[in-house]
Amino acid sequence: AEPDVPAECVRPAHGEAAADTERDTYAFLPPADVRGDVARSVFYMATRYRGGTEEGTMNLTLTDCPVDKAGNELGYLSQLLKWHEEDPVDDSERRRNDLVCSSYQGNRNPYVDHPHL
Repeated sequence: AEPDVPAECVRPAHGEAAADTERDTYAFLPPADVRGDVARSVFYMATRYRGGTEEGTMNLTLTDCPVDKAGNELGYLSQLLKWHEEDPVDDSERRRNDLVCSSYQGNRNPYVDHPHL
């Protein structure tokens, strides 16, 4: 089930994008088979960078009404939660999480390891 698509959306998002991508002035809709992956990445970013306590980091916040011109608000929370449910963690995402931990960041995305969070 696809979300309602406003008439002003461009589909696909650009000439080289997958057919089930979209964009408008405010949002980008990734391909259906990675929407959950994107949602869990955004959940991780919002959790990791919440509070902006480290120098040079923003206080990222998930919302359904992003209006912050500084770019600190990410949305749309309700849509991200829907993507998370509709596109569950798969083996490819688990492998990527393992690789990111072992080869790059030294930490893991808890929303991949524990999707019930």
